[in-house]
Order: sequence, then C-alpha cells, then structure tokens
Amino acid sequence: MVDYSCDEIEHQLRQLKEFSARLGDSMERSANGLRTQGTSPSAELITDLQNYRDEFLKMRSWLQDQSARGDQSASAAPGTLTDLETELTSKMSRSRALELLGRIQGVSHVEGDQHLVVAVVQQACETARDEVLSESSKSDETMTALNNSQHPLAILWALTTQSDSLEDAQWTEMLEQCAKQLGREVATAIARHKLLIRDTNC
Repeated sequence: MVDYSCDEIEHQLRQLKEFSARLGDSMERSANGLRTQGTSPSAELITDLQNYRDEFLKMRSWLQDQSARGDQSASAAPGTLTDLETELTSKMSRSRALELLGRIQGVSHVEGDQHLVVAVVQQACETARDEVLSESSKSDETMTALNNSQHPLAILWALTTQSDSLEDAQWTEMLEQCAKQLGREVATAIARHKLLIRDTNC
C-alpha cells in the first residue's frame, strides 16, 4: 500500500470532491434528458462514474490500511464521500499532531540531554502522544490544540524555531504561556536560547 503525505491526501480528497460535484451536474443533465427526450446516459458519464468509484475505493482502502497499521479499533468502512472526508480529516489531524510531537521529542539542551528541561519536555510529549492516540474526547482536544499552535508544546516549538518572525508582544505572551504550562525552567531555557531542537524522523 502506498504511503501518502497529509498534503497528498488533502489534494486527492479535494480532487475527489470536485469530481463528485461535476458528476452531480452530469447526472442531473442526464436525468433531465432521460425524462424529456428518453435519451440514455452517455458512455462518458458511465466511465466517469466508474472512475469516481475506483478513486473513492482507493482512498477508502488507504484509510482502512492506515487504521489497521495503527491498531485502532475497527469501524465501519465509510460509504459516502462525507463520511470518507470526516475520517480522512481526523486521520490527517492525528498524523500532523504526531509528526509535530516527534519533532519536539528531538529536544536537547546546550548543557546536555540529561538536563531537567529535556526531561520535562519529553514527559509532556509522552503525555500529549498518549492523549492523541486515545479514543477519548481528550484526543480531539489535544490534536486541535497542537495543530492550531495553542498547545504548550506547539507554542514551545514556535518560540524555538520561529522566534525571529514573532512580534515582541506576541513572543512575550507565548513565553508566559509556556512558563505557566511547562514551567519557568523551560521558559527560561527558551528565552536564553539554550533549548535546541534537532529535526527527527519520528
């Protein structure tokens, strides 16, 4: 089974939705022709319907394969484009959140990886990962916060990797949020540029 990135899945989903809209228009015209003139559906429409079905099933199969790999609880295969979009959106949200956590877990400190700050960040990452992978309502809450840069770890990531692009007031506010939720030691390490993040493939 092919592995797709979130961007590729979003692109394919967008194309499938556009395909569906075009098919709807074509089917409406075909139905009107059948009703008013007794004309049969065109060969082009039949081919388009078959192609749409193939693309839909391919994406559904990919989704089911990903769920099986993740050892998630089995759920009914989505039967409509709306259901497929809902499940794919959730899957992409989870993937992006886990990818961010994997990057943050590459944290290090200029004074060594055994520094207290590293332990605090690693523990926060483990907690967040458990929440994302859980089947509780906390999962959606944590995924949304991570993907919208509202989670303390997402804020830490922004402060560490994008500080030059932040306004002073925004930087100060975000640092205070980090201090409140991850501790003053972590915020101090960020402010003094002692917290480093190595990109990882986790």
